Amino acid sequence: MHRLSFLLLALLFLFSSESAWAGNNSDPIKLKPFNIDKTLHSITLSNVHVVDIENRKIIENQDIIIEGSLIKEVRPHKPNQIFQTDTIIQANGSYVIPSICDMHHHMTPSDFDFSGNTPERQIEILEDQLQYGIQAIMNPNISLDATNFILDENRVGESPYLILTGPSIGPKKGWGSHQVSSKEEISIIIEQLHTMGIQVVKFTYDDLSWLGGQMPVLEPELLKHIIETSHGKGMKAIAHVADLSRAKELLRMGLDGLVHGIVS
Repeated sequence: MHRLSFLLLALLFLFSSESAWAGNNSDPIKLKPFNIDKTLHSITLSNVHVVDIENRKIIENQDIIIEGSLIKEVRPHKPNQIFQTDTIIQANGSYVIPSICDMHHHMTPSDFDFSGNTPERQIEILEDQLQYGIQAIMNPNISLDATNFILDENRVGESPYLILTGPSIGPKKGWGSHQVSSKEEISIIIEQLHTMGIQVVKFTYDDLSWLGGQMPVLEPELLKHIIETSHGKGMKAIAHVADLSRAKELLRMGLDGLVHGIVS
């Protein structure tokens, strides 16, 4: 039996075979998600095409038997077969994929469109992601006001698992929301984020030279202090960095993750 991760649970996402491109590349894909009640003890997904991500192939016409949070069995579909499960979903040739983790999502209507993006609107966008098969999101730069609002669980309905970093840390007159110049300022910010329940600290190490800019960056001793202070609080430290040599420098300091790809 294959145990689903805590993000996937027993909720798989199905795409109707009708949702393929209809010959026109400008046409959007229309998704038809099945609403699977995760409280049910056992479920059969009957006659599905399984998208095997690991082996890069599609296994057609399968039945998936789910018990609680376990995928008990995947077997070839047989017409008129009798299933001993609480619920049977006739998928009729739909596709099953693992749910998706989006590790850089600012909960905005589109890339770099922050206009009118109130905390209420961000919650709506967050909840909408389930219909696209997204079950985990990390928002790597969000205001403290919006963070406090969204962390109130009474305001958020059924939605993906959410990781927030709060505002990013950066140098004075540089790239970053919390602009600092001392270890003391950094310690105060990280303590505030920790008290709020934030699990990840984001900071910048980018002069934007790859975009033709020339902005100041944090000194190495401040970079190391961010990473060490975060770890001391049981938090992860991630960085916005675009230069390969700077990325390696941070990783040697103990950085946990890079937010962007390397462009240098």
